[in-house]
Amino acid sequence: MSNSQSFWARFRTRVVQLFKPMWRLFTAFLFYQVWCGYVFRILIWLDQGMNTLAGPLLNFALYLEAKIRGTNRTLIAKFGFADETLSSVFGKNKKLSLWCGWIAWGLDKIDRGHTDLALERDEGLFFGQKIDPETSNIIDRKTGKIIRQS
Repeated sequence: MSNSQSFWARFRTRVVQLFKPMWRLFTAFLFYQVWCGYVFRILIWLDQGMNTLAGPLLNFALYLEAKIRGTNRTLIAKFGFADETLSSVFGKNKKLSLWCGWIAWGLDKIDRGHTDLALERDEGLFFGQKIDPETSNIIDRKTGKIIRQS
């Protein structure tokens, strides 16, 4: 017998060489679809949940810092809204709050421009606003004017 491979061994190596690039493309495509589709939405859901759960504590810290530093509290965005991510609120408050600025800086270091891209201008409230329970419009507390209609 010779040392050469059998016909089936050569055939198998050629088939593997033929389908290996296609298999890599398929697995990369599948990984991309799963990551961007399902896992990414779960991460956003967790982020929104943390904003809702930790909202009162974070709002207290923001309010306290604004009181100490003398910042205009009506400009500060509130935490705690179920459809808004923490990154969005940190992005809104990064120039007004010291610790929100630090967290926004850290997020932007990990993912360049993260807080700017995560801003949801149609979500959330500021400290000087309230929601009308009948119409769900956002109203300024001092003037009573409608700021945003739902």
